[in-house]
Amino acid sequence: MKERLTIRPKPQINESLSSFLLRVCKENNVEFLDMFRFLYRDDSSTRFRINKIHFIDVFPKQIIKYKELSQLTNLSKKEINKMTFTPVISKFLGPSNSKEEMLYMSMLLRQIDGTNRWFCPECIKENGYHKLIWQVEEIEICNIHNIKLHNSCKFCNNKHLYVHRETPICHYCHSNLKDSFEKIDLNHEYIDWQNSKYKDWEFLLNSSVELSPKYRGITKEKAILLNMLYVSQFKEEKFISTKNKVFSKDMTNAFKMYIQGNDNKKTQRPYLPFIFKVISHEEINIRLSEFSSISVPDKYIESVFNQFKDETLGTCLTPWCKHYNTNKMMQKTNFFYKNYSKYKLASVCTSCFVKFGYNRKNGKWEEIGDQIERIQKVSKLFSQDLSFPKIREICGYGIVNVYEFCGYALYHGLLPKKIQNNYKFDLESNAVRECFVKLAYIGTNKTTYFQKAKQLFGWSIIQFYYYLAFPEVQKYFLFESKLDQSTDHKDIAAEIRRKIKQFIENDKKISVRSIAADLGHDGSSLTRWGLKNLIIEGREKQIKKHKQKLWDEVRRFIEQKRALQELFTYAGICNYTGYNKDYFVKNHYELHKYIVGETKIEKQKEYNVKRMRFLRDVIIARDFLRKSHQKATLKETANYLGINEQRIAYHLRKEGIKWGNLDLLK
Repeated sequence: MKERLTIRPKPQINESLSSFLLRVCKENNVEFLDMFRFLYRDDSSTRFRINKIHFIDVFPKQIIKYKELSQLTNLSKKEINKMTFTPVISKFLGPSNSKEEMLYMSMLLRQIDGTNRWFCPECIKENGYHKLIWQVEEIEICNIHNIKLHNSCKFCNNKHLYVHRETPICHYCHSNLKDSFEKIDLNHEYIDWQNSKYKDWEFLLNSSVELSPKYRGITKEKAILLNMLYVSQFKEEKFISTKNKVFSKDMTNAFKMYIQGNDNKKTQRPYLPFIFKVISHEEINIRLSEFSSISVPDKYIESVFNQFKDETLGTCLTPWCKHYNTNKMMQKTNFFYKNYSKYKLASVCTSCFVKFGYNRKNGKWEEIGDQIERIQKVSKLFSQDLSFPKIREICGYGIVNVYEFCGYALYHGLLPKKIQNNYKFDLESNAVRECFVKLAYIGTNKTTYFQKAKQLFGWSIIQFYYYLAFPEVQKYFLFESKLDQSTDHKDIAAEIRRKIKQFIENDKKISVRSIAADLGHDGSSLTRWGLKNLIIEGREKQIKKHKQKLWDEVRRFIEQKRALQELFTYAGICNYTGYNKDYFVKNHYELHKYIVGETKIEKQKEYNVKRMRFLRDVIIARDFLRKSHQKATLKETANYLGINEQRIAYHLRKEGIKWGNLDLLK
């Protein structure tokens, strides 16, 4: 089939995948069902049925072969998913949650109409394709033209099929769906309500944003539930099921049990209807974008997971630690670590720097993770004088972890003296700490720290991890570096402002990445230092300047054309500015409306010129008939010209004259 697709059109803004494939089939003279059968997955859990074709717009991964579709259309997987509801599902699940995908696919199927195709006649007339968002049950109007969406033919009243090869044509009576329907005036409150629904669903379909902030050690679903509970409890300090203003006590506890990971049939996932119920509550009334930006405090998260009353920190369980079986050096941390959600009072021993906490399921004080076992295993192999790659092969750990555990073992004296003597590093503790403070300033994680340490200090990788095990360094990263991140970086801020000014002057696009690269930093560092907003403000300023420049260019073009008494079109303006119509619609909608209005005036001028030319031809024909001593009536003149007399009558009405007064146009 690939060889038959010689024409490969580009997807339009907000177009659905099925609409795009219908256009592809039409332009290549291919039957849609033939293409769908070719793309259908043989191992799909959903049996091939015509009434399930809308699944291709919901979650194509379940029913079609991406590789073949990508080859046919010359589109990437990301571009294909952008035309479907896949971004909605990905907001709830990570890449490893494939078993749960069907649950959220079912959730989406209840939110959309998969039987009939909804459309805006004006949009179909202008663009000729169907938008994905029109299939959402809550969406009832077109937000561009502020008119009701339709799903049936105005001539025969039959419902418009979800898939039909001739997209703008009724399957039953073959009438054109582009024909305007009777316009119903909509009140402003209803339009505003629908626009809010558009904003929410556009946010859901945007693959670059998430439904909640990231909480380390907590899945996307649980993070969304935490936000739901926190917002529906009006952002109180601690979780209390009876104080929830949106859900009942039982439902609130069902959400809590799911967050805690209880295997109970009464648990509830964060399905869309629940989220919409929260944000549309009369005392909350926020949009999804606002909901997603709300960060739940640590204290509230702790209260959701809380099952035990014991607030006493346990003892260190590390065999080689000087403070083994005591809690003298135990200190509670304020950070979320891997598997943190399973533990209460997550703490670290500031002697051996192994993390501990109370297991929420059994209430026991235990190690968080398996660092002790891993260090012991690597130390034993390292003591046998094996190479690092060999240790990695035997343990199955990553090479970076092997180096880290070996460096830790060297510092804490867990190896035989013979091996310890082979690795002697003489840098003092305070000097080591200062080095890592510098590394934290220019790096973002252990990998970048080592790369910078190698460049700046000439450290080997084992030397780097040996120094990393210093208590002064560990304490810095655990308790002090976060405070350093809030330090006022005035010099860098001034440099950023200077760079922004240069970028604006040179018309170079401003972004966190481009500014950071010019400064010799990475974007993560600028974000940590609280300087990202400076760049965002600079970008907004650049956009505003570009917008004004574009308006000036368009107005200048129109003025020039009118001064020369030349007609112009939307396409002409696009050629002059270097931007296409889709760009104006997406990024400068007010300017787009202005251009449409001005081009309509030009079209009317052009139409008037053509009408006058036509009527002059009519006058010439009439005069010829008179000179030939023939009847020169409207009917005879129309017959002489070979046209319908109604056409002449129509143009006369438009000019406001009658047949007997035709000479007034001379």
